[in-house]
Amino acid sequence: MLRIEVFFSRRCLNSRMFPRKLSIYLLIFTPLVLVIYLAVFKTGLKPEQPKAHYWSCHFKEYNNALPKLGNQRFLKNSIFFVESSCTGGLSSRQACAVEAAATTNRDSLVVVFFTSTVTLDRINNSGLSVLQKIGNVMLFKINLEHFAASSPVFSRLKTGFFYRDDINMNIGTILKFLTIYKYPGIYLDLDVIVARSFKELRGNWIVKENPELMSSSVFSFIDDEDGRLLASLVLHILKDYLIFPEKQYSFVINGSDIFDQLMNIKTQMTDLTVHEPEQFYPLSFEEKHKYFKRGNLDAWKKEEIYTFHTWDRYTKYTRMKNDSLYAKIGQKYCPKIYKYYGDKFGKW
Repeated sequence: MLRIEVFFSRRCLNSRMFPRKLSIYLLIFTPLVLVIYLAVFKTGLKPEQPKAHYWSCHFKEYNNALPKLGNQRFLKNSIFFVESSCTGGLSSRQACAVEAAATTNRDSLVVVFFTSTVTLDRINNSGLSVLQKIGNVMLFKINLEHFAASSPVFSRLKTGFFYRDDINMNIGTILKFLTIYKYPGIYLDLDVIVARSFKELRGNWIVKENPELMSSSVFSFIDDEDGRLLASLVLHILKDYLIFPEKQYSFVINGSDIFDQLMNIKTQMTDLTVHEPEQFYPLSFEEKHKYFKRGNLDAWKKEEIYTFHTWDRYTKYTRMKNDSLYAKIGQKYCPKIYKYYGDKFGKW
């Protein structure tokens, strides 16, 4: 050890290169030490506020051909759909749902909100061109931040949810409740085909998907004191779901769970009707395959069906034949869209 130390000392002290090497080492390592120091000991410094994922389809604005939602006001009995899957349009099945709602409820305005850009080419070469010609149908492109502004969930959305990579998993559920908070009326998922006017359904109502499970695919919160209270309660329940711990894993907000909580906390004075599934879910989830079998639509007329829920999330790639129950529903309740697509109706 002594020889090594002496050797090293002599080489360093006698070398004319030592000062130059020392300068190089200091030049290289000093910034590195400074960065480590700031990272470890200055954690109190606040990082820059993250910016929204403007690369996300929900935030893109270019080439959009739809009118942008501004300060429009809608009729109190309006029916609302939300397209939030970033497909840039509607499938033939979704367009059928919009036409069916409009033709069975001619005294209501049917409004479809899109979170993503819809190009002029897509409009001209899809069923959107048919829907635009229906007098009580309106299509809008929405800006997520503007749409959520002034709502009870806005602060949570802006500081957390809008920056998550899994935004697509929950944006549809959030927007359905936000829509009826902003605009009193009826909300429908885009796989709900209306077969009968909602005029007889008064007041505020929700529907059971089956005897044990609430549905959030079709519901109504109107413009009265109870309706506004219910819409506000739902958003405050939703707000609790939007607390994002650091490094939280992906999660799914279940609309049925939110309505279950609503039923537990709503006051006795609140006017809310709960409809059984028979008139809204004539075919249950387990029976969804029957939509694609040969069927007789006339047999359902005596049941006074309000809606057919077609479970498109699970059936959208199922082949649809012209003699199937689904095809006959299309021919009956969305004849314009069915005629436009012909043999391609039902295909994604």
